[in-house]
Amino acid sequence: MFLYINKKNNNMHKTIFLIIFIIMLLSSCLKVEYSTQLFSFPPESKPHVHNWQYLLIINVFTSQKPISKKSKKKVQLKIIDKKKNILLDDSYYLYCASVNASVVWKNFKTINIELLEVGNKYAVDRHNIYLLKSGPTKLMDLLYTYKNKHYIKVLKQ
Repeated sequence: MFLYINKKNNNMHKTIFLIIFIIMLLSSCLKVEYSTQLFSFPPESKPHVHNWQYLLIINVFTSQKPISKKSKKKVQLKIIDKKKNILLDDSYYLYCASVNASVVWKNFKTINIELLEVGNKYAVDRHNIYLLKSGPTKLMDLLYTYKNKHYIKVLKQ
C-alpha cells in the first residue's frame, strides 16, 4: 500500500494508516478464516455490477486453518436491500470441509439455498481428496419465504 502524505493532510493520513494497521493486526490475532459468496435478485442482476435490488451474502467462518480443512464452521446467511435493511439473518454451525452454495431465487418471495461440502484441489488432506473424487455432499437444503418484511424458514416436505 502506498500513501502520499503532504504536510496539510499529515494527521489524517496518519490516522488512516493507524486504522488500517489496527484492523490488520486484529484480524491476524483473531485467527479467523472466512469466505464469502454473493447472490443477487432479480435473477439477471450481478452482485459486482450493483444492478441488484436484493443481495444474499453467505459468509463461512472458522478458526481452523486452512479453511478447506474439515472443521467446525459458522455459516451466516444475510439478505439485504439497497437501503441496507436486513430481510434475513440466519446462521448454522456445521462440521465440514469447504462450503459452497447453490441458490435458486427466481421470484422474490421464495429462495432455496443448498449448502454443499466440496473438495478443494489445493488441500492435501484425505477428506478433501475423497470429496474431489466422490463429488459434493449436501449439507443442508434450506427454503425461505418472504412474509411481513422478512424471510422466514419453511420446512421442506
